[in-house]
Amino acid sequence: MPATYKQAFYARDLAGRVVLVGVPDPSLTLELPCRTSSAGAAP
Repeated sequence: MPATYKQAFYARDLAGRVVLVGVPDPSLTLELPCRTSSAGAAP
């Protein structure tokens, strides 16, 4: 099931949303990249 979550995440557009319906097995893990940006950050 995590492959489906990843596919949905990468299929969205830049400002899009992903809605995941259902409750996955609590033992499953999903790792997604996190990009940080200093644009608009307070000095």
